[in-house]
Amino acid sequence: MRNHRAEQKQYFDQLFGKPATLDELAQTVIRAVDHRFAKQGYRNRVVGFAWDMRYGDISTSHCATICDESNFTNPTTHPGWSGRLWIRYAEPNQLSFGSDLLDGAFTYTGTGGFGSYNGPWEFVSMVQYLNHNCDFPQPQINSWDYRFFASDWPSAVW
Repeated sequence: MRNHRAEQKQYFDQLFGKPATLDELAQTVIRAVDHRFAKQGYRNRVVGFAWDMRYGDISTSHCATICDESNFTNPTTHPGWSGRLWIRYAEPNQLSFGSDLLDGAFTYTGTGGFGSYNGPWEFVSMVQYLNHNCDFPQPQINSWDYRFFASDWPSAVW
């Protein structure tokens, strides 16, 4: 049986490389998001990326490894990383949800959306809120629950 997700991951690795560390994985995700902006004709880009991740078992209830399927009624678990992701874009996002840009990066967003959610740009967000009537550029900060499976990144040394 043909595994389309494995084929997509192989193509992804050819485009962006195979990260060997968490830092390299972060850079890979940033390149993938910037590539998606460019592919859709936007000059926007990622200007900030931060995460707070912990290693442990991740449920397949809402996402799954490349070789697995999500299963709401009888989820399994696989080793991986979960936590919070914050992304800051240079300009307002014109592509609907900010999380759409992460589709196809073999990492998975959960609850969240626009806002700093106690992240590294909390102060910038507060200043913008306090000066919302002024001509002050609005920071484009998004944040989500975030996870990825260790088996999807076999070249990485965790």
